[in-house]
Amino acid sequence: MLAISYNNLASVYDTMKNYSEALVYYEKTIDIERETLPPNHPDLATSYNNIALVYDHKEEYNTALSYYLKAIEIYGKSLPSNHPDLANSYNNIAVVYQKTKDYTNGIFFCEKALEIRRKILPSNHPDLSISYSNLWQLYQAIEDNVKAYFIYQQSIENHEKNPISDQIYSSIEQVFDNKQESTKTSSIIKDKIRISQVPKQFHTKNFRMK
Repeated sequence: MLAISYNNLASVYDTMKNYSEALVYYEKTIDIERETLPPNHPDLATSYNNIALVYDHKEEYNTALSYYLKAIEIYGKSLPSNHPDLANSYNNIAVVYQKTKDYTNGIFFCEKALEIRRKILPSNHPDLSISYSNLWQLYQAIEDNVKAYFIYQQSIENHEKNPISDQIYSSIEQVFDNKQESTKTSSIIKDKIRISQVPKQFHTKNFRMK
């Protein structure tokens, strides 16, 4: 119970951008969990994930990545292969790799997150939009315009009930500007887009309220 209180207090400090205090209380959480939980308990992985988020917010990406990888190692041993916490961790790792311009690893982990989310989430779930958006940004970063467009097509199929957005039209057409394919694809895009916006990259924090 004390570990949960420390965890939630740390989360509040993190939200307030008081990262030093957040780390203090997350470390208190970890100390208790190491003494009371098995080494592969998912609560321990959650704490590693949340510490990683703090370092991510501090833009200490190498340290953040080391904690994310600790979390994913435990989640991989203790959770089902399609568990949402596993997808969240893959997503968080992908975003860190994107920030450090390691796009190959970013794509690898983003695709793993998307694979899980497509299996377990309804087609209009916002986490799916997040995965599609992050993956699209990664492919755009490596100038793989064809793959970027393919990802958008997948997102369209999963969001046909959402309102049309001109922002999406311009975003997709921008992908093709370098290949002078914007005019060619414009009519197709405007007929099929059904997503409301391009979500920003998103990290997931795992709360424990018991």
